[in-house]
Amino acid sequence: MLGGLNKGGLNKDCPRTMARFVLIDHSLTGVDGHHFEYDVNVAKSAEASGYEPVLVTNAQFEPPEEIGRQWTVVPLFAHSSYNHYTVFCGAGSRPPDFRKPLATPWRDYRPGRRVAGFLRDLPNRYWDWKYARRRRRRIRSFDASCRRWWGALSIRQEDILFFPTMTEFDLECLTEFLASTPETRDFVWHLQFHFNFLEGREPDYGSQAFRTVAMRDHFARQFARIPEHTVYRYATSEPLAEQYNQLAAGRFESIPYPVNPRLGGITHRPRPLEPLRVTCAGCVRPEKGYGQFAELVDSLWDDGFGAGRLQLIVQSSDSAPRVRVPDRNARRGAPEPVRRVPFPLPRREYMELVAETDIGLFLYDNHRYYTRCSGVLVEMLAAGVPVVVPAGCWLAEQLADSIHAYQADLINGLTPEALHRRAHIRLSQAADSERLDTVLAVPRGATHLVVRASWEEPSSGRYIRIVAESSGDAPNGTARRETVIGPWRMRRGVPTPAIIPVPPSAVSMRVSVEIAYGAEPIQLAGLDVTLGSIGDRMESIPLGQVGAIASSPREFSHALREVFDHYPHYVATARAFARTWKALHDPGNTVRALRANAARARSGSEARDPRRRVRAA
Repeated sequence: MLGGLNKGGLNKDCPRTMARFVLIDHSLTGVDGHHFEYDVNVAKSAEASGYEPVLVTNAQFEPPEEIGRQWTVVPLFAHSSYNHYTVFCGAGSRPPDFRKPLATPWRDYRPGRRVAGFLRDLPNRYWDWKYARRRRRRIRSFDASCRRWWGALSIRQEDILFFPTMTEFDLECLTEFLASTPETRDFVWHLQFHFNFLEGREPDYGSQAFRTVAMRDHFARQFARIPEHTVYRYATSEPLAEQYNQLAAGRFESIPYPVNPRLGGITHRPRPLEPLRVTCAGCVRPEKGYGQFAELVDSLWDDGFGAGRLQLIVQSSDSAPRVRVPDRNARRGAPEPVRRVPFPLPRREYMELVAETDIGLFLYDNHRYYTRCSGVLVEMLAAGVPVVVPAGCWLAEQLADSIHAYQADLINGLTPEALHRRAHIRLSQAADSERLDTVLAVPRGATHLVVRASWEEPSSGRYIRIVAESSGDAPNGTARRETVIGPWRMRRGVPTPAIIPVPPSAVSMRVSVEIAYGAEPIQLAGLDVTLGSIGDRMESIPLGQVGAIASSPREFSHALREVFDHYPHYVATARAFARTWKALHDPGNTVRALRANAARARSGSEARDPRRRVRAA
């Protein structure tokens, strides 16, 4: 499918004066979703920087008229990154590098029973052959598509060649093309990896050593095939780059996920303050917490969703099940408590959905999103929208520094009335481990529980869970709250603060501290637990800024209520935060990083390093 290859100056006989920014995204299939958003944002920035954008896409992609008229678009690839040949697909995948073949090798059959074992294993051998055949067919298809755009575009030294979405299987496909096309060694190749290959957090990585070893061997094999090529590696988040850097396959550089600059110019439409629109945007997938919506709506029904003060907006397809609402009556005349908007939406309508959101809701699985970047969160924060996110993952880390700084200032005004202090604490899940807990009497006038924790080794992924259970004299006076915190990464050595409100009826509080995730022991240098008063007991004060972090699914209702109750404060701080956030995630940063690395390679500054060809910068 090469229609249009002679548009935009692609004819080899037609001279061109501009360098090209060739963005090759075989997963770009349509004008909806974040592949399109990402590619268009980066291509527009490249054009503003003096490049001629060229998009090489999946064969299904049909560019909108304004893009097809303005840029060269080459729809070629038959397949995308989303397949069962990459480890990211989970249990359904069976790549040879990560899963053993179904059939038993001949040498492993018992002597004297090998023929019988072989015959019994014939169905498995058939599936192994079929799997390998289909996998090889995918590789050949990718290779053929690369040959077609390579032959048609007539690449020059000053052009940028960027693959924004790569997996380990995509790398194998690309290596097939590069290794068999000698002239490609004279150019600089930029590859960005978007998916994790290890699950969970750093303490969990040790139990997945087999996968790390397999990936290390896989990357080593692929780059051994192209030792004369200059390849730069990137990742879409710092934790993801750290994960890939374990492979000793060259340095992976993190580039902030680019956001549409238009979000900075869109102002929120004037309308009555209520209902506040709580939006869960993007594709609905199991790891995005769709099944938790009903419980959340129920918990905030009486004075929120049922009272017409909150409205949940869920972006989903027609086939997705409807969110169940409580049987209790809503206020007469209140807007519908839950409203569905289609997925996908045209780009302009999606931008409007983000800009008109009052609170962004992310009921995401923090285990799956520890390293993964969320494009929707990047957009919400760029639009100045306060958000509610899960603790212990990439999403929470984007807010943590702002929240910790705000809480540290609040604590400076704390009037301590009860204090428990410990030093050099070893948290462990062993059966004979000392349980770290204490019971404090709640003094009259105490409004908040304040915890400050210091890590002896502030390693990534090591979070603690603080559980506060209060008991009181009044009916229903028992309450349980929890929060999850990790080392304050932006201020190393400074204790991480946490603040939990004290119920008015509480007379005592039991405070326990435990490992939040995994089983690896955690060494704390110190822990201060204080009951005291912050502000006026009669007046609720906001406990964070920009957004709120929920430590567990049941804490999401508390986090959403926190933002709801103090909405003017949260929206003001979110809009102030957006100014710095947009600058960090400007798509021009991506273009500048690629251009700088390409210039460094061309200048020969790395040519003196004999490792350059094998270990990319």
